[in-house]
Amino acid sequence: MKQVSHSLPDFDLRPVHPRERRRRLLERFERTDPGMGFVLVVDEHPLPLIHWLSERRFGEFDGSFVERGFTWRVLIRRR
Repeated sequence: MKQVSHSLPDFDLRPVHPRERRRRLLERFERTDPGMGFVLVVDEHPLPLIHWLSERRFGEFDGSFVERGFTWRVLIRRR
């Protein structure tokens, strides 16, 4: 997949234990101002995390894949 240029900070969850990732993602999202965002970085398919966040903050963010493969990057921008 082609790399997309962005200037948002990475939020790397790869070193975080899988049981802690949801909580850490929600905490990071809550600290994000509307109109701003971050790039979620994980080492497994991020769709379960994105769905989980959507269940809690439906309609409050947009997400788009930046990179797919061994490392996944998803741009998350708060509305």
